[in-house]
Amino acid sequence: MVYVMIAIVLILTEMFYIRLVNKTSFFAAIHEREKDQRPVWSGAGLLLYLGMLFFSVIHGFVYPGFFFAITLLAVVGLWNNVKPISKLIQHLALWGSLLFMFNDLDIYNDSICCSFSLVLIVSVLIMYSFRAIDGVNRISGATSFVVLLTLAFINSRMVPFIDEMYLWIAIVLSFLLIFFNIKYRNRALGGEAGAGMLAVIVLFALWKLILLTNDVSYLILMVVCVIDSIVTVVYRIFRRENIFESEGRHIYQLLVSRGNIPPIIVSFLYASVQSLIVAGYFILFPYRWLYMACVLVMFILLYMYLEFYLRKLN
Repeated sequence: MVYVMIAIVLILTEMFYIRLVNKTSFFAAIHEREKDQRPVWSGAGLLLYLGMLFFSVIHGFVYPGFFFAITLLAVVGLWNNVKPISKLIQHLALWGSLLFMFNDLDIYNDSICCSFSLVLIVSVLIMYSFRAIDGVNRISGATSFVVLLTLAFINSRMVPFIDEMYLWIAIVLSFLLIFFNIKYRNRALGGEAGAGMLAVIVLFALWKLILLTNDVSYLILMVVCVIDSIVTVVYRIFRRENIFESEGRHIYQLLVSRGNIPPIIVSFLYASVQSLIVAGYFILFPYRWLYMACVLVMFILLYMYLEFYLRKLN
């Protein structure tokens, strides 16, 4: 019942926020993006922050480092909506949020673990940011929903590793992101700050599981989007394109624009494929390393093929 009440409060708050943005000039940066005919994303940070604020208040701020991390990103996101700020400040906020999050993960005492975690977590965080820059946030909501559901299953049936309410509130948040982006056409997902908050929420739970079990094979929960982003970035670097600017060359965008597939269907396909991979992972758990290697090779080849094939289409 508590999750239903939280969902209702968040829905009403988000609808009020969307109306406020549309009817006032306070959020100047958002209206400037409208004039530039770029996608307008508003409300992701609000939804994510309020949801995690509810959790933190109910549980007495049990994860203070995590809360400071999303608070930093929320402040920067709001600031950027009111008045555009430099990319440098946004990136510094992303990296600063990691320092807070790492404090709760308690990995500073182990230099090897800290270095390994830093490399992988930064990589996934950059992946979320690149998808925000490229305007393909919808798949972030759908695939994050699958990852969080899987983590909730593991937490309740296999290895308790985090507070149950954290995961279920995060699941509600990702579902609301999907809902608002279907109903309001890309009106409830964020830029780099909003995407960073979603990444921090997912990564915090995933990394607590990995550190507790010492099993990095759980990274397969995010394999679809990780490989998707890596192949896209590598291709753009190969073509000497500026990866920090939106060029409409993400595989998701190519499937929509050149493959003529509706964006909602593409998002559903991404989430469905991720779900099938996770199901296979649990079925073949004793052979998970071989399974993970096969999945990685298969998807790298598949995405490389899609990358080159779709770009040839008119």
